[in-house]
Amino acid sequence: ALWCGGLALFAGGDVVNLFGLNMAAQSLLEALGSVQFVSNMVFSVMLLGERLKRRHVASTFLIVLGNVLIVAWGDHKSQKMTLSLVTRLVESKVFLTYLAVVYSIAFALGVTEYLSRH
Repeated sequence: ALWCGGLALFAGGDVVNLFGLNMAAQSLLEALGSVQFVSNMVFSVMLLGERLKRRHVASTFLIVLGNVLIVAWGDHKSQKMTLSLVTRLVESKVFLTYLAVVYSIAFALGVTEYLSRH
């Protein structure tokens, strides 16, 4: 019964998000979607009786801080994207360098985690 309410709330949130995309820049709305992790923490304590750890509180603080920074200094304009523009952006050296760095870090973290467990 409780999960039905959660599912309905989640679906309703997606519908509201869809309408919100017509009123604000996607760069703002998608970043604010991380607030779900804050609500997960609050509800896990209230509904499941889980105990908070210091890292949970610190992570939540960083999420809130990041959202404040995005809202304060983020791009507030919606940009019309064409396929050719997206293709140019994806093929740019900056984006490819970003991908290489992110995937390298993720791989290194994965290997470190694997080695620490074996």
